[in-house]
Amino acid sequence: GAYLTSRYSSATYAPRQNPSTVGLNNKAVLDSVMKTAPNFIWKLWGKATVVDPDNFTIDDGSGVIITVNAPAPNVEDGKFYSVSGILDASSKTLYSQGYTKHN
Repeated sequence: GAYLTSRYSSATYAPRQNPSTVGLNNKAVLDSVMKTAPNFIWKLWGKATVVDPDNFTIDDGSGVIITVNAPAPNVEDGKFYSVSGILDASSKTLYSQGYTKHN
């Protein structure tokens, strides 16, 4: 079957037909259940900080900062973004399938 692989990482995840999108605050990424729930598209949000051309972070104020693996040529520091993608909870990295600026 097909595997969902981020074009920005070598991580590969098990196939799933039409994965559901689930919203999540950043702190919930630390919950132990996240290690057994990889077959979703996760949506997180927060203020962005550009790290380098292929990564930025989002901070929702919960005390947990998430790294977003995605090209970031138009991401602006301090602006609010929502991001959808595949989550690696152990590294707190979201492999983005798209992001939206909200302010």
